[in-house]
Amino acid sequence: MKPLVSHLHRYKALLFDMNETFMFGGDRLGPGEDFHATYRTVGGSALSAEAVAHCVGACVAGFLADYANPALIDDFPSLQETIARHCAQSRHEIQLLELVIARHEVGAVPGWAAQVILTLARSHRLGVVSNLWAPAHHWEPELRRSQVASVLECQVFSSDQRSIKPSHRLFLQALRTLDLPPEEVLFVGDSLERDIAPAKALGMATCWVTTCDRCADVADFCIPSIAALTEAPDPALRYVPDCKH
Repeated sequence: MKPLVSHLHRYKALLFDMNETFMFGGDRLGPGEDFHATYRTVGGSALSAEAVAHCVGACVAGFLADYANPALIDDFPSLQETIARHCAQSRHEIQLLELVIARHEVGAVPGWAAQVILTLARSHRLGVVSNLWAPAHHWEPELRRSQVASVLECQVFSSDQRSIKPSHRLFLQALRTLDLPPEEVLFVGDSLERDIAPAKALGMATCWVTTCDRCADVADFCIPSIAALTEAPDPALRYVPDCKH
């Protein structure tokens, strides 16, 4: 079976999910994180360490519950709305807590991943469609630092609006920006439910980034990481048109 790299010429554009696809180490929102240190760094002083930890934990639990609610995929609350609902803080403290959560949500683009993106940009138009909790501007410094911002001509983030993947609205917005039919676009992401299934339903080809030995039959390709998009033929990279999950 031919590797994906030999099929990339079929597509005029590649759309990527971001977190855990080419950005890693984000979502540091679990127990053991020093949220109070971050709170002090962004200028907070009124809340205790326990209060900050409680607020972050309550917001994370609320977000996860909202994520699981299909009725909210096109009416998803903003981060500030979530903080206000679960913590009932002043407007100033809500803004500080947003900064805390944002700093722990943002990951980093490693050098190898940035090089993959920059290499692909020589032959394809590129874009990103990603779910975020904090406002998208918090990611801009890292995207600029890694130099991938300049080649991502289409950037669609859920926190800029009220829809989250798997809503088709985000994918359709990206297609409109690219002004391409779905069959000329390959979507690359690590979530079967939020990346692969909706992109495939709209007619895009799909590439599932996964280490799972079984690939869902909705995915056209499976790769262990986006590094495989620019590598020479590798047995770890396989074309899976009829693979069953």
